[in-house]
Amino acid sequence: TAVLLPGRQPDPKPWLRSLDLYVKSSWGEGMGSVILEAMACRIPVVATRAGGIPEVVEDGTSGRLAPARDPQALAEAILDSLLDRPAAQRRALAAAEALQRFGLSVLGDAMFKVYGEVLG
Repeated sequence: TAVLLPGRQPDPKPWLRSLDLYVKSSWGEGMGSVILEAMACRIPVVATRAGGIPEVVEDGTSGRLAPARDPQALAEAILDSLLDRPAAQRRALAAAEALQRFGLSVLGDAMFKVYGEVLG
């Protein structure tokens, strides 16, 4: 096991693709865009239920979630993902497929719908 702190990288994709697992241990978070990047690289994700993260990661389907500020639950989710690699990879593939709902055209259509409802 290795932990590297490479600092800012101009192209993070090779670094993300080298990971066995992406962990986001936030206790406060907007959405966690880097989670989307890890999902696009088909990296298994473990995160906390902070902010908008549960809108991106569905526990057990596209990743594993733990309550924010619960290091024991987070550690259990990490170990589960590392010890059951086939299940973690299935979640990573499901996450990559689910990314379509965050595409620009989908988000643009949703925005136009909201404007249409507001403006009548």
